[in-house]
Amino acid sequence: MAVRMRLTELIETEFKRMGNLNQLGSIAGIRYNTLRDYNNGTAITFKAEHIEKLYELFELESFHQLFEIIPDEPSE
Repeated sequence: MAVRMRLTELIETEFKRMGNLNQLGSIAGIRYNTLRDYNNGTAITFKAEHIEKLYELFELESFHQLFEIIPDEPSE
């Protein structure tokens, strides 16, 4: 199972003014590589400080608005 942030979806649907992950990083003060890892589900940890910044920027109210749980693919 992996956890990923729904950053691309949030930017595309709600916050087009942020443009892309690079611009979001500039606005939020979070490195692009970190945001990319969050968005791709490859981050090993999530910094609470980053989660708080993103919740404020996107004006979120729920965990599920920012995060997606990706189940493991079934073994054959």
